[in-house]
Amino acid sequence: MIRKEHIHMLALILLWMASGLTMLTITRRALWFDESWTWHVAWMSLGEGLQATARDRHPPLHTLLYHLWVRVAGDSELSLRWPSMAFGLLAMATAGQLHRRVWGTSWAGNLAIALTFLSPLWLEQMRQARMYTQLAFCVLISWWLMECFLERPALSRWFVWTLAGVALLFTHYYGVFPLAVESALLLAMRPNWRSLGWTAGRLAIIGLGMAMWMSIGGIRPGLFLPETSPPGLSRILSITVLALQSWVDAHWGKWSFIGFTMLVVSFLTSLLPPIRPVQRRWLLFTAGAIALPLLIMTGARGNLLNFAPRHILYAHPLVSMGIAGGLVQLHQWVAQRAPERIRAAALLAIWMTGSAAAGGAFHNVLALLQSEARAGRPEEEIVRDLRKRSAPGDLVLSIRAHWGIRYYWRRWQPPAELLEGPQAPIFSLTDPERYLRISLRSCPAFRRVWIVGWQEEFVDPMGLFPMWLLWNGFEESSQDIHGLSVRGYLVPCALEPPSAPWRISPVIFQNGVNLLGAQFRPPHPSDRLLGVALTWSRERPIQGPVKVFIHVHRATGELIAQEDFFLARGFTDIARWPQGQPMTVFAAVRLPERLKPGIYSVRIGLYDPETLMRISIQQPIPGLDAWLLATFPMEALTPMRPWKPLPVRAAVWQDGITLNAVWIQPDQTACPGETVEALTLWGYHEGSGWVAPYVAFVHLWDRAGRLIAQEDHPILEPSDLTAYRSGGGTTVISRFRFVIPHDISPGSYRLVIGRYHWPSLRRIPIGVEDHVELGSIEVRRCP
Repeated sequence: MIRKEHIHMLALILLWMASGLTMLTITRRALWFDESWTWHVAWMSLGEGLQATARDRHPPLHTLLYHLWVRVAGDSELSLRWPSMAFGLLAMATAGQLHRRVWGTSWAGNLAIALTFLSPLWLEQMRQARMYTQLAFCVLISWWLMECFLERPALSRWFVWTLAGVALLFTHYYGVFPLAVESALLLAMRPNWRSLGWTAGRLAIIGLGMAMWMSIGGIRPGLFLPETSPPGLSRILSITVLALQSWVDAHWGKWSFIGFTMLVVSFLTSLLPPIRPVQRRWLLFTAGAIALPLLIMTGARGNLLNFAPRHILYAHPLVSMGIAGGLVQLHQWVAQRAPERIRAAALLAIWMTGSAAAGGAFHNVLALLQSEARAGRPEEEIVRDLRKRSAPGDLVLSIRAHWGIRYYWRRWQPPAELLEGPQAPIFSLTDPERYLRISLRSCPAFRRVWIVGWQEEFVDPMGLFPMWLLWNGFEESSQDIHGLSVRGYLVPCALEPPSAPWRISPVIFQNGVNLLGAQFRPPHPSDRLLGVALTWSRERPIQGPVKVFIHVHRATGELIAQEDFFLARGFTDIARWPQGQPMTVFAAVRLPERLKPGIYSVRIGLYDPETLMRISIQQPIPGLDAWLLATFPMEALTPMRPWKPLPVRAAVWQDGITLNAVWIQPDQTACPGETVEALTLWGYHEGSGWVAPYVAFVHLWDRAGRLIAQEDHPILEPSDLTAYRSGGGTTVISRFRFVIPHDISPGSYRLVIGRYHWPSLRRIPIGVEDHVELGSIEVRRCP
């Protein structure tokens, strides 16, 4: 027999060991997004914090706790995470006491404490400034108070139990599932009018509290309803099983086969008769608290995006109690019924196996801590790196407003300015403008912009921020650090909006996805990125995700560069787009450093990311699995010097040839004797095509229209025309260069572009004119 005081001493030792291991590693990892959001909301005023919590789909109790806590204990990493550790230890101690109440053995409650702690997910949540250990503690306390009420119904016990239910639901909305199971158990255990009254009164008080919270927007409509049409029964069950598997893997996925088998056998043993009423209630409560959220939040909602194993962290100590109870029953069965000659060996085998399983579990916990040490502190590393690399006047834009960057920014204070980017998805080409143009309003000529991205595919699923920055400047650096990305761009202060993709003859794929338009951004010597903006639409419902591939080939068919991406990225795939509405997606292909002379082609297509099977084209040429979007000469893909885009709308000549974009170098100011270079992007409308060696001109005129400088040459060289026709290219890039005369007077001069037939020299009309105004070039005196 083990003395009671020794049992309590062992429990204290276990809790002390758990506390020590947690404290030693509690600041090993940097604050990630969710934790830094807790910090950010805690320092708001009370009203603002509650409003922000409501918008974030969370109840207010955790926010209220931290609102007071940071003003007392500060906001260091240790003080922010200490409440989670405290609630985790309280939940472990409560699990040990509840085990004694359910199975009637005091010493085995220490097994429940140890098994609860020997979970990587539990240890992780004890060291995060979130509400999940608080939720677990509230669930265990609420169930304990329910057992006390069932033991001796009294108004005081009912009132305390009701307050625990309010605290439970106000900690996290997943608390609604244990509350529902508790109410069902009370009615099932005592099916009478009195129990109905107790249950109705409790739910009325909790509901009144939720109604008050809803008055400031605390629960959004549809929180527990399907996001789309309800799936079939087989899909509900399959997604539920996947969710359950993810929860099991999070706690015991790295256990050895023998250790995991021991856990399963012990848990099943706890279900064997004879079962006391309190054990039956434990079983029903545990099963219901796990099954309800899995069925509703994953199965009925049709996806796994609404569930993470930490959401039902409260179920882990309940299951650990059952495993400990099963070990006790297995020990008692062997001690009472096994033959005497093998009894000692059997008991020794049970506890040796259990000890080996516990040792393996502790090894898994240590492995988690080692992996965390290797992972580093990406949020802090990024801020420290920006402190070294950035300069006063630089701009850092945190996509999805990663508050962890803001937290460490306050500590390290880099010289750049930090701005918070969007948190909700953006889809319009003009959306990045309100973040970039306003931010760059007060800079002299050029500014370095750093984009810190975390899950940017969810906030910027169309790639619109890179599209804006690459259209106006170039990428200087790119770095990925453990799920976070840092990209540096150099852009002019006066940003021009990217030219919208020009319309092409629709390319219709078999799955109902249409390619309607395209636009290119030529590569720059610093990044070698060929930017491609594509306009898509869908004509019917799309089943499952779709991926796009962009391939760059040599004339021989050799693949030299590629980029694959989802259409679109993040939560917003093409299946959710409004039917028939065009959407523009941007991607960039990094080209090799050296390109051989010749003709290069850009091909695009779609494929299923699960089967990797390409999706065939229906129109205009059935049976193809890739569409030849453009063919370029090598010099067009060779990076040029820094350039500036000109705000030119797509111009369509009478014969169907279109001018889609123009870039100029160095900018719209020049000195006498300086070379001006213009890069032009051409295409053609359906029915026109490249049928002649068209000649284009870029002229510099004075205000009276007199010619000052020029270059004329064919858009396509005659030697390349055959290759373009056979390749089916729809896009051409052509360069023009001219020199500003030395004897020119300072002033403003007109830059125009046009086309004419060769050899007749007859200009091709564009509307009522025979040229297009590109803008002006300011000629200044230079030393």
